[in-house]
Order: sequence, then C-alpha cells, then structure tokens
Amino acid sequence: MTDTLAIYGAFLAGAISTLFLVGFIGRAPARILAPAMRIIFAPFRALSRLLKSARLLPHARSAQSLASGAKTKFDRRSAYSELDWELKLSDEPHPENGKPLFYDYKEENRLIERHGGFFRSLKAGENYVPANLTAALTEEMVTQYLNSAAHFFNAKIPIKVNHQSLYEDAEAAVIVRLFRLSDRRCFYALNEMRKTINDNARKLILLLSLILLLSLSALGVTLLSYPKFGYSTLAAGVVIVLIAGAIMTLVHSAGYHRQQQNSARELDRFLTRSIDRISDRYRDSNTRAMGVATGTTATISDQYPSELAGEAQRWHKIMLWTPFRTFFIEAFLRNMRFQIDRNCSYYELIPLPVIVLLAIGTIVIGSNLEFADFAAKNPIPVAMFAMLAIGLVIYYARLSYRDVIGHELNQAQWRSFSELELSQKMDELIGKYGSEIGFLRTRTVRF
Repeated sequence: MTDTLAIYGAFLAGAISTLFLVGFIGRAPARILAPAMRIIFAPFRALSRLLKSARLLPHARSAQSLASGAKTKFDRRSAYSELDWELKLSDEPHPENGKPLFYDYKEENRLIERHGGFFRSLKAGENYVPANLTAALTEEMVTQYLNSAAHFFNAKIPIKVNHQSLYEDAEAAVIVRLFRLSDRRCFYALNEMRKTINDNARKLILLLSLILLLSLSALGVTLLSYPKFGYSTLAAGVVIVLIAGAIMTLVHSAGYHRQQQNSARELDRFLTRSIDRISDRYRDSNTRAMGVATGTTATISDQYPSELAGEAQRWHKIMLWTPFRTFFIEAFLRNMRFQIDRNCSYYELIPLPVIVLLAIGTIVIGSNLEFADFAAKNPIPVAMFAMLAIGLVIYYARLSYRDVIGHELNQAQWRSFSELELSQKMDELIGKYGSEIGFLRTRTVRF
C-alpha cells in the first residue's frame, strides 16, 4: 500500500495547489508581470518615439485623447476594470500632460464600516450620505445640481467599448461617467458592497472545496487501513464524514450566510436612504418649478420676466434631471445584481480542476494492481466508503452558493423611478404653462 499512498499524496498535493492557484491568486500574475512587460517593451517604445520624430511612423493621438479613452495592454489602466477606472478618475479637468487626476476615497473608506473576519460585510450608515442630500437646499447646492444636470444632458455616449471588458462592467462605467459629479459616493459604496459579496462567495467555495478535498483524502487513507483495523475503519469513516459535514455547516451558517445577510440588509438600507433623499430633492424641485409656473414663489413674485424665465429654466432642468439619478442608480444596481449572480455561478466552477485531478488520481489508483486486489478482497468496505464520499459531495453541493441577496433586497423599500410619477408631474407643469399662455392670449384679445 505504500505506492498507493504515495500516488494518492501526490495527487492530493496537486489538487490543493491547483485550488490555491485558481481561487486565491486571481489576477495577481498579470499584475506581477505588468512591470516586467513594461521593462521588456521599453526599447520598442523608445524606437517608436524615434521613428515618429523622424516622421517614419504616424503620430499617436493627443495626450488628452489618450487620457480620456485609450488603453494599452500594459499601461497603468490595465490593472483596473472599466468601472473601477471611472470611479478612480477625479472630477477635476485633466492637466496639460494628459495624465488623469485620481480621486482619493480616504473619507469614504473612513465612513464605511467593515465587519467580520474571513467573511466580511460592509455598512454605509447615515453619515455616509453626502451633505448635499441631507442638508437644507442652498444656492450653492442648486448651482452644483445645475452643473451636474448640464453634464448629463450634454453628455456624449461612447459607442466604442473595450472588447476585453465585460459588457455590464462597461455599461456601469458609462453610468458612473454620467453621474460621477453628483453620486460618486453612492456608486463607490455599491461597488464595494458588490466586491465584498462576491469575495465572500468565492471564499466559501474555496473553503468548502478544501474541506471536501481533505475529507475525501482522509476517507481514502482510512479505507486503506481496513486490513489492519477491520470494521472499526467503517466507524472512523462515518466519523470523518460527520465532522466534515459539521465543519461545512458551521462555515456556511455561522460565517458566510450571516455576513452575506448583513451585507444584503445594509445594501437595502443604504439604497433606501440614498434614493429616498433623492426623491425628497425631486419633490423640492417640482414644488419650486410649479411655484414659478403659478407665480406663488415669494422670492420671484416681483421679478422681471427674464429673471422669471431664468428661474423656470433652472428648476425645470433640475426637476427633469433628478429622477434620472434614481433611474440610473437602479440600472447600476441591476448590473450589480447580475454581476453577483454571474460571478458566483462562475465560482462554482473553481473546484472543477480539483475534481479532474481527483478523477485522474482515482483512475490511476484504481488501475494499480495492488489496490485492485484490495478492492476485490474487500468489496463491502469499498462500497460503503464510496457511498460516504458521494454523500459528502452531495452535501457540499447543497451548501454551495445560494442567493442570499434576493431574499433581503426589496425594491419596494425605496421610492423607485416608477413611483416618482415623472410623466404626471411633467403633464401638470407643462399644462400649467399652457393654461397661463392661453389665459394671457385671451386677455390680450379682449383688450
């Protein structure tokens, strides 16, 4: 049995190594190789600049154009997804050298509470919501809203997308680009929560896979000791399965499920707070716009027509723009839910290399004449241990990723875009302007 144990140990070491490489390292090799690739290609870049200066090669686009959209394979941007890159960019204009300025999230990270150990959850409390949504509306805030609204209504939607990016990631990046001036903090918190939820699901699969792998190996070693210890090895096999099942249950229930549930609840509360604050601003802007239309706003009752027109333009624009904030936050959330479900379904494929290695190892060991002779002499223990192993694998599959977010995230908790009744409010406002114009025309004809 020494050769069989050696073969089994070799395949076990290979399976654990594969599990570690696939699950824990992730994109680390690309990030480690990026500096080396920059060094390797440095002479080629220098030669390219020399040929361009000699006009033997066409010049590249301007530095500003490169900063706004271009992406080389090994530049600094390649270490980020499209969404992370848009979140990283500052609202400040690019300097003359074309290098973008980056936003510092120290304040946001200070306000976000992180709980847990191996499995984690995030909480963005009341103090995380920006002051321009919680404080009384001031003239400075109105100016900020007008600038953000002008940025949105004048925005150019890019039709060229990096083909190496995921589609929903590129779409989320466009949403951030449109509303980064007003809702950067909201998108950052949602993205961080998404990463945490995905990371918890990945850790669960890896930890359960490791427990399963070690348990199956322990069952194999215990089975091979049957000739020496007899039927007591069957009891040992049952104990191994029970201990493994208990550890899996503890990991899933006390660790993973609790933190995922906390993350989903905090996500729901954060969305409720943020979107409800935006809906309050929408009601304010609608009231002010109607006040201008009816002449009931005290601050503008004695103003000249040109100033009244300016007020109408301001509040009409803010009133139209504010509901779109809710619409695109919900669209961002939809992308986020899709990424969570899709990525977590991909994480379930992580054990596949391990399963393949175990299958190969089982075939190799099964073809070993010594083990084949052992199985022929002890068919009952081999069959019972096989059933124990199959039962443990089935239980492992049942504890794999389950949709925790869907049970906690409730769209009815906040004022959704459909509940803002934008169509009805627009009818009321434009109808009021129309009735005022009709009244003035009738009055002019009479006199």
